[in-house]
Amino acid sequence: MAQRDTKLIERGFYEFVREERHFCTILVHLLLAKNGNLEAFLNLANEKLSGAPLITGEAEGAEIYTEFSMLRDDWNALGRDNDAKRAKITDLLKRAGMAGHVGRLPESIPALNEFFMGPRGARIVRDVAYPGTWSVSVLADRFRDNADQLHDLCRFKWAFKIQPDIVIVTPGSNPLCIEAKLESREGQYPASPADRAVFDAMFGKKQGRVQQVELQRFMFKKLLGVSCEFLTLGVRRVTAVDDPNQTPILTWVEAFSALDLTGSLDYVKRLVNENVHLNRK
Repeated sequence: MAQRDTKLIERGFYEFVREERHFCTILVHLLLAKNGNLEAFLNLANEKLSGAPLITGEAEGAEIYTEFSMLRDDWNALGRDNDAKRAKITDLLKRAGMAGHVGRLPESIPALNEFFMGPRGARIVRDVAYPGTWSVSVLADRFRDNADQLHDLCRFKWAFKIQPDIVIVTPGSNPLCIEAKLESREGQYPASPADRAVFDAMFGKKQGRVQQVELQRFMFKKLLGVSCEFLTLGVRRVTAVDDPNQTPILTWVEAFSALDLTGSLDYVKRLVNENVHLNRK
């Protein structure tokens, strides 16, 4: 039987695919190999970061996650246990120093949901609602006289929705949180036009926004209770950084060049070496 041509069109898609999540998938595939790739990548990351090395010795015991959604999935694992859900909200608010913002939570499930979601929440009578579904407009109305409290509770809500692109956890070291960029800029919250209008009314035009990495820092430090290192994977190297809060940047070319591709399909090598976006000058 004749071998079929794997090209979808006259050019291979790998030459011009521009999906950041696809590049993350390839990178994680390479990091999961037991061939020294993870150590090489983290050593490269250490050069970009200040402080203690992220990893020493072997990578055995490391965990690598894409679309890191720990708060969301931890909540989902509680199932229909509403007492556990109430306790989770209370505990996380305390960790973040926000327990005083809301005081004692309403006893009944509909009243609790209404507190954070308005009339829509009052119609949810069987389950404590997922914090990611809390309403920005309802919170703004409830805390109209205290913008700081509104800001804090919105960060709490959004932290349940964010999914950092790659998170690497190594024994005895801080997690490494990686935000992958190709052409997109760093995201910010609120994201929807309606919620932005609420913030504009509360804080002033285009004020009060929460940057993507800022929210990730809040999630790790306040809600998960761990210090975390942050790195951006991008196309171009930043050689001068005036903002001390700027996340260090590692280029895709630097990252892939440090890794052993020999154990992967030839396609991976072609993607890494020939993709026009990854290798843009």
